[in-house]
Amino acid sequence: MHRLDANEVDAIYSEEAVSELVELSNAMAELGLASYRTIYDKHVTAVRSGASNGLRLDLAK
Repeated sequence: MHRLDANEVDAIYSEEAVSELVELSNAMAELGLASYRTIYDKHVTAVRSGASNGLRLDLAK
C-alpha cells in the first residue's frame, strides 16, 4: 500500500485547483465575449437603421 506524503497531497490539490481556475477563467472569457458581441451587434444594427443616438443613451445608463 502506497501512502501519499504531504508533497504529493499538495500537488494533487494544486492541480485540481488550477483546473478549476482555468475552467472559471474560460467561462468568464466566454461571457465577456458574448457580452461584447451583443453590444457590438446592437450598435451595428442601430447605426444601419439610423437610430444610434438612442442606443448610446441606452448604453450609458
